[in-house]
Amino acid sequence: MLLRIGNLLQTRRLHLELQGQNQLLEQRVRDRTTQLQAAHNEILQRLALAAEYRDDETHQHTLRVGESSALLGAALGLPDEQVQHLRQAAPLHDIAKIGISDTGPHPRTALQHAWPVERAVAEITAQRERQFDPDVVDTFLGLLDQRKLPTVGPMTQPELSAQTTSPKP
Repeated sequence: MLLRIGNLLQTRRLHLELQGQNQLLEQRVRDRTTQLQAAHNEILQRLALAAEYRDDETHQHTLRVGESSALLGAALGLPDEQVQHLRQAAPLHDIAKIGISDTGPHPRTALQHAWPVERAVAEITAQRERQFDPDVVDTFLGLLDQRKLPTVGPMTQPELSAQTTSPKP
């Protein structure tokens, strides 16, 4: 009987020790996941920053696109996680700038023409249902009318396109 009690106590002690080890390992996994997510976010920010350094005239263009995309996603009723993904991914829309030459047959500077907001809105409205999702266009125009979108001077055509295009089903 004493041997049985001793075995049960030892089993209980080992179980508690194992439980403690499991909790420690789970905490390490959570900590490492947090570190990996922070590194992932930093990589996305640095890539967007690299694209922005390529063009001094963007005036924090990548931040505006990210914030505008997040505002648009939230206004469309997307879940918070998707809104956050939009905020992080949208600034990468200009990442190809890094590989476009400033000289040659198709210089990068040829892509940098800014449109006045009125012209961009007219183009977006004209392309509604053909190139742009009507719900996204209506929501975008509503946010623009309410002056909720961050803008600095005339918006570029790619900036507006990044905010108003949606994936085709």
